[in-house]
This record gives sequence, C-alpha cells and structure tokens, in this order.
Amino acid sequence: MELTMAGKMSRGLPYDATNLLMLSIRNLYGITCIIGLAVLLIFLLWDVQPVRSTLKKMPAWNFVGRKMKKASR
Repeated sequence: MELTMAGKMSRGLPYDATNLLMLSIRNLYGITCIIGLAVLLIFLLWDVQPVRSTLKKMPAWNFVGRKMKKASR
C-alpha cells in the first residue's frame, strides 16, 4: 500500500529525498506563478489612464516643448 504525502504527514513518517525535492519545486513554482501574475497585472493596469497618471508623472508635450526651447537658447 503506497502512502500519499498527507498520509505520511498524519502518521509522522519522514520524507524521503524525492518527496522533499518535489515539495520544494512545487513551492518555487507556486511562488513564481504568483509573482508572475502580479507583474502581469501591473503591466495590464499600466495603460489604464487613472492608474498611469498616478503611477508615473509624465509631463504634457507643450511643457516639454517649452523646456526644450529654453534649453536651446
């Protein structure tokens, strides 16, 4: 009879090296997926005007033009 991971944990049996490796890979994969989804959500929200205006302050083009004219004098 093969014991599952939950069965081993409830019986207090130790993990073997294969199970520990599988657990660590599963945990790393889960953390990586969560971080990736958060970055994807930020990229998707970056183009929404209210979010973009609060996250990064971009000057208007006429302001940029006036600054360039002042700098070129």
